[in-house]
Amino acid sequence: LEAMELALPHRMRKHPFEKPQLTREELQQIAEKIEDEEENNVQKETEKTLNKESISSREQVFDIGDPRPVDIKIEDKVWSVGKLRSGRRLKIKSSEKRGIYISSTLPKGKPVDIALDATIRAAAIHSKERSRGEDQVIKITDEDLREKVRRRKISTLIVLVVDASGSMAALKRMEAAKGAALALLQDAYIHRDRVAFIAFRGNSAQLLLPPTNSVDLAVEALAKLPTGGKTPLPAGMLKALEIIRLEKLKGNHLRPLVVLITDGKANVPLRGNIRDEIVEIGRKIKELGALTLVVDTSHNDFTPNYISNIVQATEAKHYKLRDLTAEKLHNTIKAIYQRETIRSYF
Repeated sequence: LEAMELALPHRMRKHPFEKPQLTREELQQIAEKIEDEEENNVQKETEKTLNKESISSREQVFDIGDPRPVDIKIEDKVWSVGKLRSGRRLKIKSSEKRGIYISSTLPKGKPVDIALDATIRAAAIHSKERSRGEDQVIKITDEDLREKVRRRKISTLIVLVVDASGSMAALKRMEAAKGAALALLQDAYIHRDRVAFIAFRGNSAQLLLPPTNSVDLAVEALAKLPTGGKTPLPAGMLKALEIIRLEKLKGNHLRPLVVLITDGKANVPLRGNIRDEIVEIGRKIKELGALTLVVDTSHNDFTPNYISNIVQATEAKHYKLRDLTAEKLHNTIKAIYQRETIRSYF
């Protein structure tokens, strides 16, 4: 207030002996008003700065990207044995009495599904030496027994695990991820495959869509998915592992494919060390017979990530898509199914 009296002498009095035009009380009110304005300005600047700093951590909801497919070239590579052709219905050798009888084999232990024709043929080879002048009757012994080898179709379960943390808000990555998920569901519906949708952000992972082929439910879940917060990558991988285990326990004959879309910049562990958790969960996913595709959305910003740990632990195929679009992701997965060879675990 004393400073204002010195700074505003022209408002106090026109001449040295003139009465002041502003009283001390009025000066006090002016001072308080100025302080309030300065405080408001500081608050606005602070909010502006915080908004810039937290733009990647606050929640946002992005539209679903265009799911239309486009052609992209992917290097052919042999994964293992047992060709998976278009349609994504995998033909496997089955140990159960289901499927088409395609050949025979020696039984391992007690025969369950005897191949009568193959057994008779095996016994016929020894018919002369076994009959010894008796009636020409084929005698069958244990060593002649053959089992049927059947071929049956199994469906594929696509477990889509999407990083919905704040970093996915940049460059329309989330829109592309949503569009890819929708494209997968549409394609899976045609081929009777199922898709599960998992999103991880903040401090946990959430199963947004249990294994299903319902496109309507998928669209609803995808449209409402928010983006923002930290990156609990181990939680997302663990949720995928739990889904696969549960489907296996149900007796469902399926071939899981885990599609992990992330920049790999995990910063939220389950309990302990992030790297150790990622490696352990990744190995368990591989042990369940799942293929893994990692879509790396990170850029060359030299920020450490855990992509290499995921790829090594799961023996995943790794694609670095700097300009991630729904079209590219959809066709990458489609190409894997059409061109890769995979192992039957049944």
